[in-house]
Amino acid sequence: EEERITDPFIRNWLDMICFLLQGATTKDAPTTLMAYMLSDFYRDGVCLDFPVGGTESIIGALVRGVTKHRGCELMLNTHVDELLFGEGGGRCTGVRLKGGRTL
Repeated sequence: EEERITDPFIRNWLDMICFLLQGATTKDAPTTLMAYMLSDFYRDGVCLDFPVGGTESIIGALVRGVTKHRGCELMLNTHVDELLFGEGGGRCTGVRLKGGRTL
């Protein structure tokens, strides 16, 4: 128990730093990663950068990267039953969705 951090302010601060740097809380972050992250964070000249528009802008850029190609769309919450492979089986050429629809 003595090695646990119990101060609510410090716990919230650590959770915030973990979330900002890796998208997890201290509960989900490995201790070794936390130690490395905090030691790196406090080196001279280090700053914490954020994407313009917040983390949502990263998701938006990924969606635009996929949907800018003709015939490509993003389907969320879509159950994939099977990946389909062409001759030789080296490259996925489509998917079969739950319900039988093939893309």
